[in-house]
Amino acid sequence: MGVVADEADESLGWLEFVEASEMGTGPEVSRLLGEADELAAIFSASFGTARYKEQNKRRPAAESPNQSTNRLNSQSITQSPDHPVTRSHRLPKRL
Repeated sequence: MGVVADEADESLGWLEFVEASEMGTGPEVSRLLGEADELAAIFSASFGTARYKEQNKRRPAAESPNQSTNRLNSQSITQSPDHPVTRSHRLPKRL
């Protein structure tokens, strides 16, 4: 999943290059940029969630299942400081 997220981000970068160099212009490039941005965000969030769940798969033996559930409910996975979306350095979406 990490490779997919990296490749989607690279594709977005190349589309931004095409737009900035005016090699391609018009509504089609804008549409592709929007799609690429959305896909990169989806793949990045999916990778971060999978990695977070993998890292937190093992509970300490002393912790009961109810304690674990309460801990996870009190903080969304995407609000975790370890989640890549939280640490995102992406540019704001285009208007």
